Order: sequence, then structure tokens, then C-alpha cells
Amino acid sequence: MQNSDALKTPYFNIETIASVTGHNQSTDIRVDRVGHLCVPRGVICPKLTTDYVCLLWCVNGIYQDETEGEGLYTICPGEFGVALPGKTLSMFALQEKTEIRFVIFTGSRAVEELYKAGLWEGLFRDPEPPLEWLDRIATHLQQDNHGYTNTITCDLHDLLLYSANQARKHTPDRLVHDALQLIHTQYCDSRLNVQFIIESLHVSRGTLTHRFKNVLGQTPLAYLLNLRICEACRLLKSTAMPIAELAQKCGFSDPVYFSQIIKKRTGLSPRAFRQQ
Repeated sequence: MQNSDALKTPYFNIETIASVTGHNQSTDIRVDRVGHLCVPRGVICPKLTTDYVCLLWCVNGIYQDETEGEGLYTICPGEFGVALPGKTLSMFALQEKTEIRFVIFTGSRAVEELYKAGLWEGLFRDPEPPLEWLDRIATHLQQDNHGYTNTITCDLHDLLLYSANQARKHTPDRLVHDALQLIHTQYCDSRLNVQFIIESLHVSRGTLTHRFKNVLGQTPLAYLLNLRICEACRLLKSTAMPIAELAQKCGFSDPVYFSQIIKKRTGLSPRAFRQQ
């Protein structure tokens, strides 16, 4: 999902329920768009790069996106996905009459508000899509076409809290869910490690590891390291940020170790990986 302008011209038509004009980059958080998409099987958009936060619910059919460096995300009815800024992906409908609803928001505090509500980038369960919430935000957007009034911001805040509550309520394992929340919202802090997680959740290392592997097929440490490496590779490709600064931003306090771990994963030094 690229910028909101790109969403106006996909392979198939997107019905925009409500959107804003006069984009103001200085706003802390604003709702840009609430939309509805119903498409036949096939490619929806071949390649997009996000510059916003998007929550997307599958109402009917099967939706899938392929994110560069991360793989495939498949969303079925009863599920919703969250996408963060800076991701390059392709969008597909895997069944006829695939129907999705989405909300897009931006601003300097957009990701922070998502994290504070208890959500992060990923796939979540919600058997009851919040269609009334989305319609209410759309109505308020139509009444005030600026996207950053207190009413619309409160609507978005309530939607995020509701969705986070639904996600936690319907997760297969709440302990793993809570651990993932810590990992995804704090991975950029080099102090975050497994010891911090188990102390925060008041659980033993063995219990967390066993349940994590049960749900995700890997240990918490492996998951955390993979998340940091994926984010580092994305930033190496998409920014000119100095490598030492980039390492810190991804939770690696030691630039030498960072270079070693990137070379082990990619076969290249960070600088060579960036230039290839």
C-alpha cells in the first residue's frame, strides 16, 4: 500500500468512503482515508511503498500481500492486518469478490499511537470487523474534510483500542501476544532482551520459550533477532542513514556485532548490501 494518491489508481477500483484534502505534514496524527475495496481474483496493485499506517480488514474472500524482505501475509475473513510506513509490497485477491475495508492515518505520532493502543505490524484475529467504527470515522471525515479534528482523532483512538482488545481477546496464546507486543514496540531499544521480557511478564524463561515455540515455531530470541535484522536490511536499502546510527536504531548497540550479523544473514557487509 503506497501513498494515498497511489491508492486512487489501482488495478481495480477502490471505493473511497471518505478522504481528506490539503495534506498537512505538520499534524501529529490525522486520518487520511477510510476505504472499501471489492475485487475479482487477481492483482490489486503490483507494487506500492507505504508512507502511512494502515489497518485492513478482510470481509469476504482472501486478501494477500507480499512484502519485500518479509514474505507473504494472507488475511482471511475474521482477521485484520497492520502495515507500517516504509514497506514495499504487492497486493492480491486470491478469491473472486474479495472484499476489504481499511483506514489509513499519518503524522509524526501515528506509529506511537498504534503502539500505545496495543497493536503493531502483523496479522491479528477479529471475528467481528468494526464496520460501524469505520463508517463513523468516514461520516466525520465527510463533515470535516481536514482529517485532524478532535472528534476524528478520538474516533481513531477508540478504533485502535477496540481492535487491540479484539486482537488480544482472540489470540491463541495471550502470553505470546503480550511478548510480541513488547518485542515489536521496543525492539529498537538495545536493552530489550529475553530477560527483560520474562521479568516484565512475570514468567519463567522456560515457559515463555515453550509457548513461543508452540505458536510461532521459534524462540523469543530468534524472533527478536530476525525482526531487528529485517528492519536493518530495509533501512540499509531505503535510507542513507550512517551505518552506526542505523545499527542503534535497530537495537544493535555494537556496530561490529551488527556488521557480523548482517554478513552472516546476507553474505555481505552492511555497506556492500546497501550498494548491491
